Amino acid sequence: MPRRYLHKVLQDLVKAGLVRSQSGPGGGYRIDCDPAEISILDVINAVGKIERILACPLGLESHTSLCPLHQELDTAYATMEAAFSRVTVAQVINRPSHITPLCEVGVRDAN
Repeated sequence: MPRRYLHKVLQDLVKAGLVRSQSGPGGGYRIDCDPAEISILDVINAVGKIERILACPLGLESHTSLCPLHQELDTAYATMEAAFSRVTVAQVINRPSHITPLCEVGVRDAN
C-alpha cells in the first residue's frame, strides 16, 4: 500500500476518533477505543461512506423515483451496511483462522 494512502486512511481514522496518533520516537497509531465497540461500518464510514442511491444516478428527469435497477442496487448497499454494522473489529481480530487479516505472511516469490 502506498505510504501516502496509508497516512490518509490513518488520519481519517484519527478524525473519526477511532485511532490515536502519537508522534516522535516510539510513536505511531493505536486504536483509541474498545475494538468490541467499533463496527466495521464505523471504519468504512471514517474513510469513505457507502454511497446510497437516493436519486437517479443518471440524472434522468423522468425518474422521479428509483428505477428497478437502481432500487435493487440501493437495497444491496443497505444490506451491506447492515452486515458491516453487525460485525466489530474485535470479532474480526479474534475470529479463529490460520489467515491473518490484511497481512501477507510467509508468502515467497515463486520465481
